[in-house]
Amino acid sequence: MARSSQMPGRGPRGRGGAPRPSGASLLTRRAALGAALACAGACCLAACSGGDEGVTTEPAPTNPSEDKLGGKLVLYTSCTESLINAVVPAFMEDSGVAVRVVRGTIGELLSRLGEELAAGEPVADVLWGGDASWYVSDSGEKGGAAAGESGGSAAGLFQSYVSAENAAAREGCGNVAGIATPVTREVTVIAVGDSTGAGAASSVGDGAATDAGAATSDSGSDSHVVAESSSVAGAVSTEGAGSTEGSDAAFVPASYVDLVDPRLGGPVALERPEDSAVALAHVAAIEAGLGTEGADAPWAFARELLAVAQEASGDELGDGEAALSSVLEGDAVAALSSEQACAALAAEGLGVSVVYPAEGAFVACGCTAVVRDCAHLAQARAWVDFVCGEGCQRILSEQACSRPVREGVGDPAGLPEVGAPREVARESLLATWEGVRDGSWQPTSATEPTSVE
Repeated sequence: MARSSQMPGRGPRGRGGAPRPSGASLLTRRAALGAALACAGACCLAACSGGDEGVTTEPAPTNPSEDKLGGKLVLYTSCTESLINAVVPAFMEDSGVAVRVVRGTIGELLSRLGEELAAGEPVADVLWGGDASWYVSDSGEKGGAAAGESGGSAAGLFQSYVSAENAAAREGCGNVAGIATPVTREVTVIAVGDSTGAGAASSVGDGAATDAGAATSDSGSDSHVVAESSSVAGAVSTEGAGSTEGSDAAFVPASYVDLVDPRLGGPVALERPEDSAVALAHVAAIEAGLGTEGADAPWAFARELLAVAQEASGDELGDGEAALSSVLEGDAVAALSSEQACAALAAEGLGVSVVYPAEGAFVACGCTAVVRDCAHLAQARAWVDFVCGEGCQRILSEQACSRPVREGVGDPAGLPEVGAPREVARESLLATWEGVRDGSWQPTSATEPTSVE
């Protein structure tokens, strides 16, 4: 059974439950999605943009008697504004380090890193966003396939660093190849626009499937995404959602397969998986979920999906945000998105219906790593230590609706249980996806699969 839930929100909160400064607002519409983060008042948050302006000077310590690291850090990130707003000011306060944030999709940032390192002029100190396959290739090269393709550097983009905090990681959430340090557990979901009526019912279904082959619990209360309420208002079970004949209810997708149903009534927004970690995770979910019908079934479906999909892109947006903004603006009726991004919208008060697809959502770890030959190595290592430390992991869960990777830190209240994180075979997935997109993919079986019912 797939569950769809429409999550009304409450105003964003800062550390300790206090209201956040207005400059740290979360995702709203495309204008806000593409805007740079505003400085967080006296916190002196460094400029956040895609430009090359200089890093601000180190902020004065909040408490001069405390011994803080200080210095500067340039952070390249494909994460959502809600994650950045929750973590970066906290890191600055904890360390005294001034942070400059440059946002974009993971593919764009890797390309930029490759070009900078090839020229011997690295700008970034750390990268944050995307699963480990973007940092370490299938063959184990540091920097993934993008390193050689975009920057011409066979040596890779990252340097080894394993934090002492790695010892406290959950099973399946530890450092990968000495390079990529998991920070969050990311879950793929389908975001559905309100016009479909997905939030019309008021009951929550039990046992929503959120990982291929894994059952989940019901949602329970959600103090993080529901305003003054002890339950997820507007949640609806979508088992059999396609059977709407004889009723006035709009068609609500319950699965990936439903996205190609003509009754959906509009395009589905998706991003290019070679650029977006969220899009790539959805490709992995489709392969895992529909692969039970045969090796060709996921790619036969992908061909149908691409025929009705709308490719979403945007300047200075993180992974998943362009597709989500297409739904907010009414340009698409559904989007391949992430659980955390949708929860952040709900926290901002913008209702969006969330479907955990019946084929199974995909869980992957969002990672960070230290850039090779970076200018601020001590600060980069301090960043890695901080984001997987207990304090930051609690901030992620309690303030950013994000699933932590640290043992002993619980998931945000109200979210369903999910399976363990899984590896993404990035290079092979992208190769097959590109073949489907350009028409060169052919089924391996004698009989071409039809649509999965």
